[in-house]
Amino acid sequence: MIGLLLATIVLTADSSRARAVQLARIADDRRRAETGRADRAEAALRERTAELTGFSAAAGQDLLIPLHTIASFTNLLLEDSAPHLDAASRGFLDRIARSTRRMLAAVDELVAYTATTDAAIDLEPVDTQHLALDVAASLIVTGERPGIDVGDLPMVSADPVLLRQVLDHLIGNAARFVRHGTAARITVAAQELPDGWWRIEVADRGIGVPADQRSQIFAPFHRTPAAAGFPGAGLGLAICRRIVALHGGEIGVRANPGGGSVFWFTVSATGVTLSADDLAQLAAA
Repeated sequence: MIGLLLATIVLTADSSRARAVQLARIADDRRRAETGRADRAEAALRERTAELTGFSAAAGQDLLIPLHTIASFTNLLLEDSAPHLDAASRGFLDRIARSTRRMLAAVDELVAYTATTDAAIDLEPVDTQHLALDVAASLIVTGERPGIDVGDLPMVSADPVLLRQVLDHLIGNAARFVRHGTAARITVAAQELPDGWWRIEVADRGIGVPADQRSQIFAPFHRTPAAAGFPGAGLGLAICRRIVALHGGEIGVRANPGGGSVFWFTVSATGVTLSADDLAQLAAA
């Protein structure tokens, strides 16, 4: 009886062990199959993204040339033929000119957004105060003439061309998104953070961003209801987010206590560098 019991226990243990081995093999095969499917899906996604990026860039460039042609000839008609045009004809040409400018702005944003998909960055010491003052001066030259107060801004480690784009968008938005009949009031300031980072802030007294929209406003093509009627394709802030991510920083927006919004982003101080792998992981995130 004891021998029979021991034999039964041994057979049961062997059967359980064989069953466990079989289940482990099946689970391992499933994991391998799932990993293979995930790898194929990721490769297909990368290929699709590359195709869409190439298409967007090509379409943008193909649209720019005829749009510039339309804008140029429209302006010539308005300038040279104005004495011979009646009010209705001038009104039609004005509408064409305004629509063309909006389309050009939208295509420019699309091309810029596409370019940041695989943009390579060249880090060097950058004077953010000089960049901010240059952006402010360009707005004054174009006739917008907002009130801009640029505080003491730091030297940072960044790509100067890409960082200029961020300040262009943030300060330009602050000047553009204001209530009709009011002048833009903008403050650009900086706050030093731990571990060698800076937080650059662009505060305005504009239309503001509702609390429920602040987590979505940096998504491509997203525009808040308050932005209806203002020009733009909803890509400027998405471009800023990509560029800041390429530098390993963060970007966000909060309410300005006096009305309007405060857009901010973080960037590393001069001498703080990230490896290429770190930058790739941050950009992918």
